Amino acid sequence: MFIRGVEKLGAFFYHHLFRRRRIGRILDSEVIFIPSANLYAIPLDVRENERTSVDINNNNLTSNKSWSVKSVYPELDNYDIHLRSLAVDLKQIKLINDNQKNYDYQNIARLNSVIKNLIFEINPKLEELYQKRDELTRLKNLAASSEIYGAQTAVYERAIAQVQSVIEGAEKFRHECLKFVRETLIERELVRADIDPDLLDWKLSFDEKSQSLQEKYETWREEVKAYLSLKSGINPKNSSGSLR
Repeated sequence: MFIRGVEKLGAFFYHHLFRRRRIGRILDSEVIFIPSANLYAIPLDVRENERTSVDINNNNLTSNKSWSVKSVYPELDNYDIHLRSLAVDLKQIKLINDNQKNYDYQNIARLNSVIKNLIFEINPKLEELYQKRDELTRLKNLAASSEIYGAQTAVYERAIAQVQSVIEGAEKFRHECLKFVRETLIERELVRADIDPDLLDWKLSFDEKSQSLQEKYETWREEVKAYLSLKSGINPKNSSGSLR
C-alpha cells in the first residue's frame, strides 16, 4: 500500500515537472506545429482549464484539468491580414527545432517578433492612447462649458495635441509592421503557388489550333480570289466579242 502511494506520488511529480517543462519550451518557441490543422503557428499563451463533473452514484465531485495552447496563424483574407486564433490541447502540440529546410516554418518564424509586438504592445498601447485622448477631449469640452474653469481649456488642448502626436507615431509604426507582415504573407502565397504544367499544354494546343485555322483561312481566301477572278473572266460584259 505504501509502495503504491509512493509510485502515485512519483508519477504525479513526474507529470507535473514534465508538463511545466513542456509549457516553458512552448512559450520559448518561435513556432509550434499543430498536426491536427497541419500548420505552423506562433504560440502566445498556455491556459489551464478545469472541468468539474458529478458522480451521481457516489455523490462525489471530480475535477479534471487540462491545458490549452493559444496561438495565432497569420494569413491573407483576400488582400487583408487575418490572424487566425487557435486553441489546441497541450498534448496535441508538436515542438520543433529550427527547421531551415521547411519554408513554411521559416516564413512564420520571420513574423514571430513583429506579430507579438503588434498583439502585446502596439495594439494595447494604441487603445490606451485613444481612450486617453477621448477622456481629455471630454474634460476639455466640460471645462469649455464652465464659467469658472473655462480658462483650463487651453491646458487640455495642449495635452490632446501631445497625445495625438504619440498616436500618429504609433500608428505609423503599426502601419510599417503590418506592411512587413503582408509582404511576407504575399511571398508565402507566391512561393506556394504551383503553376499547372497543363496550362502550357493548353497554350500550345490553342496556338496550334489557331495556326491551323489561320492556314485554312488563307487557303480558303486564295480559293475565293481565284474563283472570283475566273468568274470575272467569263462574264459576258467583260468579253471582247459581240453578238451579231
